[in-house]
Amino acid sequence: MHNRASPRELNDRTYRSLRRSGDEEGAFACECGSDVCDERLQLLSIEYAARESHPLLAPGHEPVASDRPLA
Repeated sequence: MHNRASPRELNDRTYRSLRRSGDEEGAFACECGSDVCDERLQLLSIEYAARESHPLLAPGHEPVASDRPLA
């Protein structure tokens, strides 16, 4: 069992860091859930915040079905 942070947790950290530093744009991880996905998306922090509870997906990616929730 590994205790690695989920892409959502990493993205939330990135968002908080951007807000603290006053930066408007950053690289966010794709939240498709694939263990091999390392896609990053350049987004404005306001774009990340506006996505609500929807997973952040790289173009062409779909959420991977799993037993654990993405959120």
